[in-house]
Amino acid sequence: MSLSNPFPRTKSKLPSMARALPRFCAFLAATLALQSLCLQPLWAQKFDPEKNQAQLESKSKSDSDTGTSSIEAGQSADSAKEDPLEALERAQKEEDQAKAMLNNEALDHYQAAQTYMRNFEFELAEIELKAAINCIPNLKAAHRDFALVSLCRGDLGRAVSELLIVVGIGEPVPFSEKQQESIKDEAMKQHYRAGLKLAADSKWKDALIEFEWALFYRPESGKVLRSIAFAHASEGHFDEAEKFYSQSFSHDPEDAYGHADFAFLLAAKGSAEKAVEQLSEAVKLQPKVVALHVDLGWMAESKSDLEKAENEFQEAVKLAPKQASLWTHLGKIQARRGQAEQAAKSFEQALALDASQLEAQNGLAGVKPAQPEHASESAPEQNSKQATENLSGQTSGLGKAKP
Repeated sequence: MSLSNPFPRTKSKLPSMARALPRFCAFLAATLALQSLCLQPLWAQKFDPEKNQAQLESKSKSDSDTGTSSIEAGQSADSAKEDPLEALERAQKEEDQAKAMLNNEALDHYQAAQTYMRNFEFELAEIELKAAINCIPNLKAAHRDFALVSLCRGDLGRAVSELLIVVGIGEPVPFSEKQQESIKDEAMKQHYRAGLKLAADSKWKDALIEFEWALFYRPESGKVLRSIAFAHASEGHFDEAEKFYSQSFSHDPEDAYGHADFAFLLAAKGSAEKAVEQLSEAVKLQPKVVALHVDLGWMAESKSDLEKAENEFQEAVKLAPKQASLWTHLGKIQARRGQAEQAAKSFEQALALDASQLEAQNGLAGVKPAQPEHASESAPEQNSKQATENLSGQTSGLGKAKP
């Protein structure tokens, strides 16, 4: 039995494959067309403001024609009726104002993105370009820069998509409401982090710019308002700081650290009583935070309210019993109040935790002085002399008792 040659069979199929080739090409073209339609919502959907405006005008005319038939009871017919042309002009004016505001906002975002790009801060540049595109979806300059930023960040797919929009192959799609909220959240976080980084280096003016951008995206954020207030206070703008602290409490009344920061601002302005009230509120909100008790204790001590200061440091050492410095300061307050025994115990506790606590050593010496050195050396001699006198007294007494 011989093996059959496969080549004749293959050769016999070639004509049928040749006949199927045009059909295959047609099928491939149809598939590509369908794929382009599927990809269209991602980057090539037409956004035509003129078409939207025509629809708006048509709807306005329709509403004006049929609106008089649905007037609420009690409303006068004269005030309900409106000339369609006047209504259209008013709607056009409002839309022009809205477009002008969007253009201004887009320009602000675009200029901010340019600044971040020059500083090689591509993450912040990207979020600002997204915000600019959100205002004006067909802003090709923003898409061009977005492509460059995406390329610098290694996002090749995004870079290609943005370039296709720039060259006119595709057109942008406005962000959905969910995407817009996501952009706002991400932008707030990035600008807030940038502001905190600058604040850590005491670059308060630059930090304020970042905090204000963060506030633009989330005006209700209590922590951003508090950070702006703190930055203003650090710059010496106490009135501005107080205003932003008040706003932060309206959005987040349980912000303990905000109350603490505000307390020190009030103390710097000389409002000691109000400062203590704010710190007391902070302690009430966060009773397990050692730093707040310490701050309140220091502030009470500065007002000569030693009883309150001692109570706060007592709470502090309960929460952090291994902090020698807290025990030392507690002992100093107790010594000032004339509580020598309690002060000595506090100083001894501090030295048990850290023998190098110089203030505790000095404090302990002040409330519990050591015996003089000469007195301790003569003690054995005095004891011996006293014993001799007692013995001689006993002997003389016995002698006198004898007949």
